[in-house]
Amino acid sequence: MAVRETEAIVIRVRKWGESNLIVTFYGRSCGKITAIAWRARKQGSPFNINLELFTYLHLTYYDKEPPRELGIINQTSVIKPFYELRGNILKLSVASYLTELVDMGVKGKERNESLFELLLATLHSLQNGCDPELLISFFELHLLGILGYRLRLNTCTSCQKEFIPDYSNTRKRLEIDLDCGGISCTSCLKNNGAPISYGIIAVMRYLERTEIGRVGNLRISQAMREELRKAMSFYVFHLLGKKPKSADILKKAIQNA
Repeated sequence: MAVRETEAIVIRVRKWGESNLIVTFYGRSCGKITAIAWRARKQGSPFNINLELFTYLHLTYYDKEPPRELGIINQTSVIKPFYELRGNILKLSVASYLTELVDMGVKGKERNESLFELLLATLHSLQNGCDPELLISFFELHLLGILGYRLRLNTCTSCQKEFIPDYSNTRKRLEIDLDCGGISCTSCLKNNGAPISYGIIAVMRYLERTEIGRVGNLRISQAMREELRKAMSFYVFHLLGKKPKSADILKKAIQNA
């Protein structure tokens, strides 16, 4: 059984048996892995605190070998615990949604350091007080690009008409084209996608091109925030094939913030 080491982020934890945990990580050098932590829930276990959701850690584990379906966690050392994300309802809801997107969107163990860096940087920004709603959309847009589903935001998917970004134009005259992964202009509407305005296209293009540290510089109205969330949720959930379990909790947390 091969012993492997990696930096990793805890993206899912569930109980197994009386005292064990099954933990899913996204690792810098190994992609998504699921492994068991024997007796992790027993008092005094070194895994008890180290395997909390969102924890960024150094992980040593035994890789799974057929017929075994799970790896075995050997040792963990916390790099950053992200305590603040678990102590605030809104931040907890956002972080849970982001990690669930990674869990649902990544099927195998293929290494993708860009995705690891995106998740880590987004958790850092969330903890440091970045606008959570804009941060979610930033993460979704960049995650889609990494996974090969980047939205085409510059031209109509049918007639190739170029869109001119205009933050002030909030009329819903366009729609997200699910078939082609882009935007349909007024003349090419199929009436089966999410309505979207020129203003939201401008916001998406800004979030897609900017660095994560500049996300909070964007100022948009509450109406545009709601339109952005509806449009992004529509497209992301379509690609995933279902709505993440954390989505409704996130929606309520944002409404109550």
